[in-house]
Amino acid sequence: MVFCVAMGMCGGCAVNDVGLVRVGRYENEMGHVVELDAVGIHLITNRSDGGLTIGRSHRVYFFAKNVEAAGAGIGEAVDRSVMKAVAKDKAIKRMGELGEPMAWMSRSEGVMFRTGSGGVGLTVGARTHAEMRIAEKFEGVVVVYGEMDRPGGYRFYVKEIKP
Repeated sequence: MVFCVAMGMCGGCAVNDVGLVRVGRYENEMGHVVELDAVGIHLITNRSDGGLTIGRSHRVYFFAKNVEAAGAGIGEAVDRSVMKAVAKDKAIKRMGELGEPMAWMSRSEGVMFRTGSGGVGLTVGARTHAEMRIAEKFEGVVVVYGEMDRPGGYRFYVKEIKP
C-alpha cells in the first residue's frame, strides 16, 4: 500500500487521455485505437472501463469508425486491419468524443477501483483484462488484435455482412 501511495505522489495525474499520460493514437479506415500509459493517479471516465488506478495504468481502446456493408474474406480482413500511427499535427478527437469502445485491453499494477460495465470492484496488486462489446444484432466480421508489450502493432477490422 505504501508503494501505491508513493507511486501516486511520484507519478502524475491524468483523466482519460489528458494530463500526465503517454497517448498513442492509431487509425485505419474502419477505426481508431487509443493507447494510454500512465504512472501515478489515472482516472478513466468511460462507462465501459471506468475507474481509478493508483500505480501504473496501461489501456488500449478500439473504437469503430466506419462499419462497412458487403461480403468479406478473412484475407481481406487481415490485409486491411493494420493500424497506422496518427500524425502529431493531425486534428484528432479526444477519447471522450469517440463514443464507447467496441473492445479494450487493460493491464494495471497498484490499487484499482473499478466502476465500469463489468462491475464494481477493488483490486490491490496486478490485473489484466480484455473485453469486447458487439451489438446484439450485428452480423459480420470483427478482427481485434494487439499485444500490450508491442505498442503500435494493433489490428482492427469491422465489416457488417448484410444478407
